[in-house]
Amino acid sequence: MTLDQFKQVWARAAEKAAAREKDYSALDAAAGGDGDHGEAIVAATRA
Repeated sequence: MTLDQFKQVWARAAEKAAAREKDYSALDAAAGGDGDHGEAIVAATRA
């Protein structure tokens, strides 16, 4: 895999994570967390 291919794969993964941000946060809250896991995933994939 080339660096450009990796960047493309990562960008698609980041888009998919962002689309599910609210779902991840809801799961976090349902599991007793503070409900910000979706936000953390999106921030991490964009960093």
